[in-house]
Amino acid sequence: MGDEYNNRVVHSLTIPAQRLAYKVLMLYTICSMSQDARRDEERITERRASVLSIAYIDTTALPKQLYPELIDVAEMYKIRTIPLQADAHNLHFGITTTTSQQTITGLKNRFADHRVAFSLISDAGYSDYMKLYDPPKKVIYQNISLASDPRLQLR
Repeated sequence: MGDEYNNRVVHSLTIPAQRLAYKVLMLYTICSMSQDARRDEERITERRASVLSIAYIDTTALPKQLYPELIDVAEMYKIRTIPLQADAHNLHFGITTTTSQQTITGLKNRFADHRVAFSLISDAGYSDYMKLYDPPKKVIYQNISLASDPRLQLR
């Protein structure tokens, strides 16, 4: 009976110690994680571009000018590519890691009369541009009335 009691006592002491260790580990993990997820995503994308030997652009630093006449919005969604800069002789597209080589070749052929360049951009950068090209629909509420029963009035 003494051994059984001692095992229960030791077991009851080890469970809180395990929980404490878990909480300490979680706290360490949370504290060591960066508070700026966008900056982290840009760094990761920059590393990927380096590994893939593709130019990289941080779109947070770019003035965002839109070129809707080059590619329509539906195609931008489909090919995950956006025009970053354009002039009479040069086009610069932002591509993501999911943009296919076929898309890159197709854009080079389509704009053969321009000098076409491509740079890898983060998914967050792509999303920022797409919100400008295709802004979310505004919700407009119509025919809303408050109840006339005084018991249902907000206070």
